[in-house]
Amino acid sequence: MYNFFSFMSSRNGQKFYFNWEQRKEREHKNCDNYLEIAKHFNVKENELHKWRYNPLTQELTFNSEKKVFEEDESQVLAWCKGLDFKTIIEPLIIKPIIDPRKVKKHKWTKEDEKNLREWDLEERYTGRYLMEYIKNRVGDSVMLSINKNILDSFGESIYKLTKGEAGETVYKAIIAYNISFYDLIGSKSCSCLTKLWERGFMPCGYGYKWRIRQGEDMKVIKEFEF
Repeated sequence: MYNFFSFMSSRNGQKFYFNWEQRKEREHKNCDNYLEIAKHFNVKENELHKWRYNPLTQELTFNSEKKVFEEDESQVLAWCKGLDFKTIIEPLIIKPIIDPRKVKKHKWTKEDEKNLREWDLEERYTGRYLMEYIKNRVGDSVMLSINKNILDSFGESIYKLTKGEAGETVYKAIIAYNISFYDLIGSKSCSCLTKLWERGFMPCGYGYKWRIRQGEDMKVIKEFEF
């Protein structure tokens, strides 16, 4: 399922993939499936090269079992980097994935506390429905691929936090950060969390208390009770 962005190339340099309008017409179903792409464009799958490109990491993967013609991978990568992804997934925001553990340490400010107070209100309404919200607007393959990219970039220290007492609030923070990669209505309500995250602060809820963690070891630097 983690297969966005999938496309195929032909001997004469043509590229076959579903753009945003086509994805909407298909209700975002199987839009990164090679067989479906071949059927839609009436081409033979076994005569084409299959590729997968990650727009967040700019990694290109050759997905065919073998080459059926000579093709310069560097030229394919250059083509991918030159794509306007708004024409493929209109709401998608291409930006670096930030691991809050690795952000240069900042001092906690009143603006950070303001964002925490906003997140204290928003967090209780954040949950799996937000993932469904994303899926319904961009499709499974996009939502799961971006989510996997984000999770794969985190270290064990953040993963462990999801298993502890504050696990549910950490999980919701990850979801809120996930939606910041889309220009959707829901992303605006979670922007307070994204601001904290991108400054290297991880808010962890313990009942009525918030503990703010920071740094590689996710050390507690502040405590609040609202």
